Amino acid sequence: LSCVLIPEPLRKPTISLDPDSRVFVSGESAEISCSGGHPGGNFSLYRDGEFVASQTAPGNSDAVTFTAPEIRAGRYWCRYTRQIDGGELTSAESERVGVSVWGPLQKPIVSLKPDSRTLERGQSAEISCSGSYPGGNFSLYRDGELVMSQPAPANNNTATFTPLEVRAGHHTCIYTTYIQGRRFTSPESEGVGIFLRSNSTRKQTAGLPVGIVTALVITALILGIGAYKRDAMVRIARRWVPTAGADKTFADLTSRNRNENCCEAVEEDGPVYANISLIRP
Repeated sequence: LSCVLIPEPLRKPTISLDPDSRVFVSGESAEISCSGGHPGGNFSLYRDGEFVASQTAPGNSDAVTFTAPEIRAGRYWCRYTRQIDGGELTSAESERVGVSVWGPLQKPIVSLKPDSRTLERGQSAEISCSGSYPGGNFSLYRDGELVMSQPAPANNNTATFTPLEVRAGHHTCIYTTYIQGRRFTSPESEGVGIFLRSNSTRKQTAGLPVGIVTALVITALILGIGAYKRDAMVRIARRWVPTAGADKTFADLTSRNRNENCCEAVEEDGPVYANISLIRP
């Protein structure tokens, strides 16, 4: 009489994810662990029925961990085999684990209203931060320090901050959102520098063009009057039309200041000399 030993069937393996979530964003890595009831098993991982990878449990361990540098959406499960008395036993398939992959949170965008990087001290302004998912919670930072946080309105992907006092500095923002119960945080936005100036500086700057124009006009008037006094010359041209048969006379009268040698005098006052030319037809 012979006795045949029938080994017990292998225990159904269990599968788990790290992080413990069924939701991931594109480009995110994850670890998928599979454990059985017997050490030294050879585990195989599948996604949507297609083979992904296989790995043998080390030493006396009954579990392996598959590392996915960039996890993909699908339904994952695993099973393992074990050598017993020269034969190979295969376990049942584990439960399915569904994984969904969403698009990554985009870097938010910071904008100002009024659209200027230079504001007057005490001037009010709005700082808006926009993300890629609606309903996020936005945080505003200045020079790396938290200024304030607030949620975006329902079904809106933009939060608008209205600080009581806008201060100079490098402003950035980030936002967080929940997707199927898991919290995600966006990258930091590009920085926007804000500069402040005082009201008196603006008034002084605005008055500079008016003062410059006034000074130029006064200077031109002074130079013009001086040139007129130095080079005064009166030239008179007169024409008389006589009656029929009379002589036609044209007089060309030039008035200059002269000295005794009939040359132009330096002084402005003095006798007036006239040159008269008579022309007959």
